[in-house]
This record gives sequence, structure tokens and C-alpha cells, in this order.
Amino acid sequence: MSLGGNPVLLDIKKTLNMRVPSDNESGEFTSGGIPEAVVDTIKSDEYIVKNVFKCLGDKF
Repeated sequence: MSLGGNPVLLDIKKTLNMRVPSDNESGEFTSGGIPEAVVDTIKSDEYIVKNVFKCLGDKF
């Protein structure tokens, strides 16, 4: 599994109404085998975007 060239983490202050798919729905896991869930819409002032890797000059 690849995180791509510049992966980011969304640090969400508060999640509302987290739902996990039931056995009757498709999508309990991502194609990479990671468990998935959905939440209500998160407004742009309710999360902080953080780089997964810190860049030091032109190297990670």
C-alpha cells in the first residue's frame, strides 16, 4: 500500500455520528484492508491538516 507522494493527516477536533457499515452494506474495509467508517460533514474550521512526514530541505 502506498501513501502517495505527500500524505497528510486530518486531525479532527470532534467527530459526529460515526457509523460503521453493517454486514448488509458493502465497504466494511478499504481495498487495502483498513476498517472504514463515515461521519457527518466536518467543516474546514473543525480540523487541522498535518504532514505525515516532516520535510528537511529537499529530503524526507
